[in-house]
Amino acid sequence: MKYNLKTIKEDLEQVEERYAIGKIDGAIYEKYSKKYNAKIEEITAEINKTNFEKSNLDSYIGKSLKLACNLHNIWELENHSEKQKLQNLLFPSGILYSREKDRCRTTETNGVLKLINSLSVVLSQNKGKQKSKNIDLSRSLIGIENEKVYQ
Repeated sequence: MKYNLKTIKEDLEQVEERYAIGKIDGAIYEKYSKKYNAKIEEITAEINKTNFEKSNLDSYIGKSLKLACNLHNIWELENHSEKQKLQNLLFPSGILYSREKDRCRTTETNGVLKLINSLSVVLSQNKGKQKSKNIDLSRSLIGIENEKVYQ
C-alpha cells in the first residue's frame, strides 16, 4: 500500500508540474488532481486502519503473554468460576482423567500454550541443559494430541 501511495503522489506531482509549466489546462488539472487526492486519502485511511488493527493485535499479544507468564498466580488467586474460564481458554476440549494411569489428559490445547511449550523445549535444548520438571509436566498435558485419550 505504501508503494501505491508513493506512486500516486508522484503522479499527482507530475500533474501539478505540467499544469505549472502550461502543458495542461486548468480543467484537466482539476480532474486529475481530485482523482489522485481521493486515492491518496483512501490509501492513507487504509494504512491508518491497518496500523490501528496492528496496535490492537500488539496489545492483545502483550496481554496474552502477561497472562501466560502468570498462570500459576492467576490460578491461585481466582475463584472457581474464573478458574473454569481459564481452564476452558487453555484446554478448549476440556481435561480428562485416566483412572488406569492416574493422569490428566487433553485432546486440544490453546495455540499460545503450545507455542510457549515448544519454545521452552527448544531453548532448553539450545542451552544444553536438562529439561526442567515443569516442562515435563506441561508436555504431559500439551504434547498428547495424537495419543489415545482415556476417560
